[in-house]
Amino acid sequence: DCQRGLGVHLSPSGCSMGQRLVLINKAKKWATSICASNLRATEIWTAYTSVLWPGLCYPLAASSLSIHDLNLVQQKVSTIIRHSLHLNRTFPNALFYGAKKYGGLGIIPLVVQQCFMKLSLFLRYMRARDEVGHQLVITMGHTQLELGVPTHFLRLDFAL
Repeated sequence: DCQRGLGVHLSPSGCSMGQRLVLINKAKKWATSICASNLRATEIWTAYTSVLWPGLCYPLAASSLSIHDLNLVQQKVSTIIRHSLHLNRTFPNALFYGAKKYGGLGIIPLVVQQCFMKLSLFLRYMRARDEVGHQLVITMGHTQLELGVPTHFLRLDFAL
């Protein structure tokens, strides 16, 4: 029951199954076309960063995909990306997705990208001096009053 929007597939019930299937099919189609092509490793990396990655990332800010859903999509292309970087399939994920600062390759997982996009969208609306930003400030103030705690609710430790 998902409806296609501008680059996203959303369901009125909040179910993300439609968006997950679209992303998995997009990753499978890209992986199949790359495997069938005669592209060199640098061309595969360019195709990933300029075609597939933006297509996978665009709907992440508006969708609510789980870590499992995003890992399923990531698995479809990670083997090809590892091969294009001349790495074997058993190359450790900690190094593959690790920060360059600590000796990793700096490949950004979709889970991290989704968190980044959701936070940047939230902050963009919070900082905007428009009706949506004003409503967010009011809602956060109301939540603070309902909780009845002196510290801001986003700074509370919810791991009880």
